[in-house]
Amino acid sequence: MRSDLADANSQLMKIKEAERRKEIEEVKKIEAFAQKRETLENMKKEREEKRFSDKQHTRQRMIDRQIEELRALKDNQEEVLNRQVAEAEDRANRLYEQQEQRKAEMKAAIERSRQLQIQRKQAQKSAAVAEDRDFAQFWKVRNEEL
Repeated sequence: MRSDLADANSQLMKIKEAERRKEIEEVKKIEAFAQKRETLENMKKEREEKRFSDKQHTRQRMIDRQIEELRALKDNQEEVLNRQVAEAEDRANRLYEQQEQRKAEMKAAIERSRQLQIQRKQAQKSAAVAEDRDFAQFWKVRNEEL
């Protein structure tokens, strides 16, 4: 009986040892599964972060490109505006110069006209004086003849 009890105890110990090993194996499997699951979740999280980061980079590149296009458009519009302003200033300057030239030509024409009038008056005066002198001379000679 003792021997059977010892065998039964030994058998019981082996069964308990097997169950303990089985529990340890199950705990290891659970830990391995949890580790694997955590690794997969981390990988999934990293992929999602990478996708999000890629989307952000793509969005930022699009924004930067749009900013550059708007800046180029604005620069182009400013250039056109500056060119139009310069053309308007040139037209205004040419018009002003033409007006000043016309004024100068009018002044010169008025001065020529005034000089011609003065010369004509002097010529008329000289002619009148010469005619009076000739008339006086004629009558002086005529009086002497008479």
